[in-house]
Amino acid sequence: METNAALGYMLALGAATCWAIGSMLSTGPVRKFGAIHFNMLRMFIISGMLFGYVLLTNSWGQPVLGDISILLVSGFTGIFLGDTLLFTCVKKLGPRLAGLLFATNAPMTFLVGFLLLGENHKVSNFVGVSLVFSGVLIALMFRDTDKNLNSSWDHQNDGWIWGVVAGLGAALFQSIGSLIAQPVIQKGFDPVFASAIRVSIGFVALLVTASSRGPLLQQYRDKQLNRRDVLHITASGIFGMGVGMTLLLAAMKFAPVGTVAILSATTPIILLPILWYITRKPPNIYSFAGALLVVIGTGLVFA
Repeated sequence: METNAALGYMLALGAATCWAIGSMLSTGPVRKFGAIHFNMLRMFIISGMLFGYVLLTNSWGQPVLGDISILLVSGFTGIFLGDTLLFTCVKKLGPRLAGLLFATNAPMTFLVGFLLLGENHKVSNFVGVSLVFSGVLIALMFRDTDKNLNSSWDHQNDGWIWGVVAGLGAALFQSIGSLIAQPVIQKGFDPVFASAIRVSIGFVALLVTASSRGPLLQQYRDKQLNRRDVLHITASGIFGMGVGMTLLLAAMKFAPVGTVAILSATTPIILLPILWYITRKPPNIYSFAGALLVVIGTGLVFA
């Protein structure tokens, strides 16, 4: 195994772990504030951190306007649309099922390439797509049998169908956003600067959306924003967006994108022991089976 490829694999696993932690930290605040207000504050904090890092390290290089434009489109698609739908899913279903649904971004990337870009694929790739969606279906079908998980972490009783739609939409827009950004990253564009650009356009779009509902400060006062909320949202952003997405983009620079997609899709499996540790109660066998099928299927998608 080449050193660069091994580094890319470790970075991809690191991204998956960061997303698992970030998802756990997001659950409480996103249910309190809603996806738009939660994600806007999160994007504001993280864009400041990322641009601060870029300025301190002088890592922006000599960006080409065309590359920046591509990253802006990628950010609007993957961050504004994808992340907002993802946190809508977390609010409705909890981090476990949201993680499984979001893992369908790998087969969706495959399907977008096959249907829109005319890419050729093997039968095993289509088997992988079927396994991923089967794993998600198993987890959803048997969600009500998992009585061991604390209800505050697991799915809510109302609006779970919209949660599923939001999760699948998040996966689709994230896959499109990643495909848009991939050529720019592979040319050597700094991954932290790329993340900063993508996050900033996501924040602007969220700001415009939230501002259409009235004065922003009053909206947050009405939702009783406090210091603890800010700390949770900041930590969620650092793990999920600041570190997680940067690790993913860096992994794409060192390792094949297919393998990176497989390893970064292990978030549903990583989430299970974290939930087990927090609740002191194991998830049911269907949760493990569904998560395992998702990861195996993702591997076959890019085999």
